[in-house]
Amino acid sequence: MTNNSKRVALIGNPNVGKTTLFNSLTGLRQKIGNFPGVTVEKKIGTFSLSDSSQIELIDLPGIYSLTASSEDQWITVNTLLGHQQDIGKIDAVIAIVDASNLERNLYLVSQVLELQIPTVVALNMQDVATKKGISVDGDKLSEALKCPVVEITAKGGVGVDKLKTTVQENFAQQAAHLTVDLGNEVEGSVEELCSYLNNNDKVEHNVHRCEALTILLGSNSVYFQRFSESLGDDFREKCTALREKIGGEEQRLTIEAETRYKTIEGIISSCSTQKETKATMSSKMDHILIHPIMGTIVFLLLMMVVFQAIYSWSGPLMDFIDEGFAYIGEIAASYIPEGTLQSLVVDGMIAGVGAFVIFLPQIVILFAFIAILEDCGYMARAAFLMDRIMKAAGLSGNSFIPMLSSFACAIPGVMATRVIKNPRDRLATILVLPLMSCSARLPVYTILIAAFIPATTYFGGWIGLQGLVLFAMYMVGLVVAFFVAFFLKKSILKGSQNEFVMEMPSYKIPHFPTVFMRMYNSGRAFVVTAGTFIFFVTIVVWAVAYFPRSAEIEAKYAQQAEKIEQQYNAESEKIWGEFSEQKEQILSSWQKWQDTEDKEQRQKIREELVSITPASFSMAERQQTVQENLESALMSNEEQQAGEHLRHSILGRVGVWIEPVVKPLGWNWKIGVATIASFPAREVIVATLGIIYNLGAEEDEESNRLRTSMREDRWPDGSLVFTPLVAISVMVFFALCCQCGATLGVIWRETNSIKWPVFTFTYMTVLAYVAALIIYQFGTLLGW
Repeated sequence: MTNNSKRVALIGNPNVGKTTLFNSLTGLRQKIGNFPGVTVEKKIGTFSLSDSSQIELIDLPGIYSLTASSEDQWITVNTLLGHQQDIGKIDAVIAIVDASNLERNLYLVSQVLELQIPTVVALNMQDVATKKGISVDGDKLSEALKCPVVEITAKGGVGVDKLKTTVQENFAQQAAHLTVDLGNEVEGSVEELCSYLNNNDKVEHNVHRCEALTILLGSNSVYFQRFSESLGDDFREKCTALREKIGGEEQRLTIEAETRYKTIEGIISSCSTQKETKATMSSKMDHILIHPIMGTIVFLLLMMVVFQAIYSWSGPLMDFIDEGFAYIGEIAASYIPEGTLQSLVVDGMIAGVGAFVIFLPQIVILFAFIAILEDCGYMARAAFLMDRIMKAAGLSGNSFIPMLSSFACAIPGVMATRVIKNPRDRLATILVLPLMSCSARLPVYTILIAAFIPATTYFGGWIGLQGLVLFAMYMVGLVVAFFVAFFLKKSILKGSQNEFVMEMPSYKIPHFPTVFMRMYNSGRAFVVTAGTFIFFVTIVVWAVAYFPRSAEIEAKYAQQAEKIEQQYNAESEKIWGEFSEQKEQILSSWQKWQDTEDKEQRQKIREELVSITPASFSMAERQQTVQENLESALMSNEEQQAGEHLRHSILGRVGVWIEPVVKPLGWNWKIGVATIASFPAREVIVATLGIIYNLGAEEDEESNRLRTSMREDRWPDGSLVFTPLVAISVMVFFALCCQCGATLGVIWRETNSIKWPVFTFTYMTVLAYVAALIIYQFGTLLGW
């Protein structure tokens, strides 16, 4: 920001078009992050005025009042008063209001005007007001509020240029806006508290009337909590005395709302009229969409589409990204000599970037749906429907969609918790989302169920045991998540259960530029922040799986490769005998004969080959078989070398060391190594098992070779390692353990603290271990 630029704050209630106006003013010139120390999103953009001066626009959280009873309200007040050091002084405010719901909107506006910052009111959604029979006179509203009012249509960009001009003109105006007098007792107490705080050396900034109001009249003011921590009992006693002076608790908690709404009623009556209208389309749709039965059916169908989109529609894009990074890796490998540097670049750096970029399609698709559902007005209805179910776990209806999304991938699910306003509810939801069985767990379930769970069917083949086990794995995480959320809300996140109050906005066609910006910003935030963490974790895992590199192992398998080549060269020489000089000519012609479809050309080539020797075709086919066997033998040699390197690496040695720890779960060191390797990304277990069993990292969950190797693996006493009980033990561990560096990285970003990803990883790992232990030991006692 230059010295000549001005800072303008954009404020408004939820669902009034604030985000649309912000995008209309700033376009792609936006920076998104979090305010320092909290999880409240900070969105800043820039736009130019007619004199080419730059405006820095701060999009404040959508709130209903400045009571500072939550982090987002506290951040808003702090920003407006210039206390946010990362923002600085605010030069002007744009307050956007919904013309169809002035009474609710003007409550916040009246509080903002009392801050005496130059303010322009953007009167939006006049078209919705007209449909409801409401007519608002902008000039009369401006006169009543004592500030400029500009009529706009944020969705179409109508009036935006006039809004810019009005903001520019308003910078030089002395703010003398509307002030609501709350009575002598309140105003006197507020003045006394301001004087008390401003004369205290421990208070770092000049306390404004707005802050004192939230302390004295609010029920859970963040300012009261923070001043209590720094000033102690003397401050609390002062507040108690001033509150008693104002009146009883009921009067104290309602006096501001009653007085403001009385003032607002007078303003609305002077500038607005309303005609009788028929039932609106919104009310007709709500008869279905929030109906306990019909609404739930519609909601489940919609969620099925969302789930299908995240899980299946993203598949081709994710495959394309996966193949793209594999291709890049192949190109890089062709230019870098084989060795440590090649492995670092290909298996560490390129694979590390691919490990988080591959999730982009799921994130973008999820946020496209969220943006569309929010913008059209449906999201509020969905939260209302699910609130009763979620309340049993101490959460609210807003937690349901992030939980459902996490069955595809916990990363977009965690990011989707931004719609949850209550910070405790949001944190509790974030902490249980990794318990949902995401798509990355499916390869683990698939290979273990196919290999060790009998394909038994019931009810004439309609229900299969394998399908029931897969269903059970998905249900394990969901059921445990409810109990964990309940425990968290009763312990470390204990707090009063807020009543779920949500405004039902009017239905409208989504503003697709806003939808696009939501998709873009969410994808960008994931790549820039979480991607850094994922990349780091991937490099660390590569290092512990690669080092130390044994020269003896390299020499051993190099000698074996040389012997293999010598053996197959000898077989090749036997094939060609006296025709060794014609070998290349015969093979070249034979290959052309195979590739050519023209009959005459094929006949001509056949005659040429037979003219050399009638056995040309036979020799060429035998040579091809030898070549294929040679390549297969060399590949097997490389796979065995990779397996031995892994067993001697830091990761492999750790796996051997921890075998006594995992043996009570029914696991051997191989399962332990594969589990440790999969902590950054659980789907890695299949490839790791492929390396451990000397089959190569290319094996997937459909590999019959890997399934066979696992079935035949034995303990030193000859007993089988893998049994159905061990398979279930492994699956339950993977169902409950947080083996995803990407998810932990997103939790770090969204909570703005390292302690919560550490807590998540720790509690889920302990939970997974205990659950797997109980299942294996209890099953063994029962003779399973």
